[in-house]
Amino acid sequence: MHKTKVAIAELSKAESKGGKGREKAVQNAENRISALMSEPAVLNRKLFCSIRDSTKKISATQASNQISASYKAMRKQITDAQSTYTSVKKSADKKYKAIESAADHEYYVSKSISKKQHDEIIAKAESTREQINCRC
Repeated sequence: MHKTKVAIAELSKAESKGGKGREKAVQNAENRISALMSEPAVLNRKLFCSIRDSTKKISATQASNQISASYKAMRKQITDAQSTYTSVKKSADKKYKAIESAADHEYYVSKSISKKQHDEIIAKAESTREQINCRC
């Protein structure tokens, strides 16, 4: 701003001297005014770029909050998966014991199945229980 005032003063001084050095003073004043006019545009562009860049970046607090929320969600998912696993495993064990009990009753008490049939039933129930336990 100061340089522009100086350039305008030089222009006025050249006019008072009868035009001597006027052309150079006019050119100098025009350059200074042009620079003065373009400064806000440059500043606006810098400000825009700064705002644009700052919206792309997150603060440490925001990052911490996002990581914390993500960790909590992960822990909940692990807890839910563990609960489901325990429930499925318990159910498979319960079904195995029920089949084993029924097979034992049929073989030992009722004598309605052979030892070979009893062992096949138990083996099949055991393999089914193992398959369920391995899938979880």
